[in-house]
Amino acid sequence: MAKRRSIHIAGFKHGNPIPSATRLGPLLVSSVIVGRDPATAKMPDSVEEQCVNIFAHVRAMLAEAGIAPIQVSEASPLSGLDVLFVAGLPHDASAHLAQRAREQGILVNVEDVPALCDFHVPAAIRRGDLILTVSTGGKSPGLAKLIREWLEHKIAPEWSGRLKEVAGARATWRAQGHAPSEVSKRIREFVREREWLS
Repeated sequence: MAKRRSIHIAGFKHGNPIPSATRLGPLLVSSVIVGRDPATAKMPDSVEEQCVNIFAHVRAMLAEAGIAPIQVSEASPLSGLDVLFVAGLPHDASAHLAQRAREQGILVNVEDVPALCDFHVPAAIRRGDLILTVSTGGKSPGLAKLIREWLEHKIAPEWSGRLKEVAGARATWRAQGHAPSEVSKRIREFVREREWLS
């Protein structure tokens, strides 16, 4: 069995003593990736700036894990790949490419064709440290996108600050020695009083 390796990247770490990601053979699994500035650890106000930071973290994480994204064509050799994303090709070409990949033990995701996918990628919404994901199990990525866009209007940017408020209150209640069930109850009341979900 492949050896597990913890991945740590500069400017991106948790308050808890856990790695940014872990690689096991061809699989790289990360913990939550947020848009904090790697130099200041502060969350930018704009979604655009947060996205720039998120992609920078992803690139750094991939590099530290020894993973290099490679663009391939229908006729490209696939040796050395562990995961293949296929998009923008006719169905027959996608199916042929997916078959070639599987014959070489490569995990495959084909855009909008669940039957050709080994895994699915959820649509995600980020509000600071608050992350919501939507998945249809590959049955309708377009629907997942529509629901994500609907949720983006419901879960507005101010939810980043709301999470900080709840986290602060939770830390206080835990420090006071309240049981987990009581803390959960107080969080419900805290949110209800502010009518955040009304």
